[in-house]
Amino acid sequence: MNQQKYDSSYILTSLQFARRLFQYDTEVSSVELKLKPGADAGSVKAKIQQMLGDDFRVQDRYEQQADTFRIMEIEKLISYIFLTFILMIACFNVIGSLSMLIIDKKADVVTLRNLGAGDKLITRIFLFEGRMISLIGAVVGVVLG
Repeated sequence: MNQQKYDSSYILTSLQFARRLFQYDTEVSSVELKLKPGADAGSVKAKIQQMLGDDFRVQDRYEQQADTFRIMEIEKLISYIFLTFILMIACFNVIGSLSMLIIDKKADVVTLRNLGAGDKLITRIFLFEGRMISLIGAVVGVVLG
């Protein structure tokens, strides 16, 4: 991959070659620590930085790979925006389908009224029918999608 930031700054080589090249026998360039569960990483980092002084740089995992984590946050945000948009379209689709269902069923509403059903009962019947259609559609969409 062509990544200018890294290509112009870093060389990947074996540890033995780097130690011979820089004449390092026992020195290390970094130390990785694993903290106990529940330990406060910020306070441990501050204590280590205080012990080592300003000549050393103490970074956590997120600071070492800030670019990667920033990209992941942007990806999550974009995914959330797209899924919200899809959900809004689905809601408008369901509302439109239910409206057409009610308009199409005017004869059924007249029949239900002739049988003695009130407006509340008719509304409950159509809402129940709409919920069943939505639930079945969602299940079929998840299973077949």
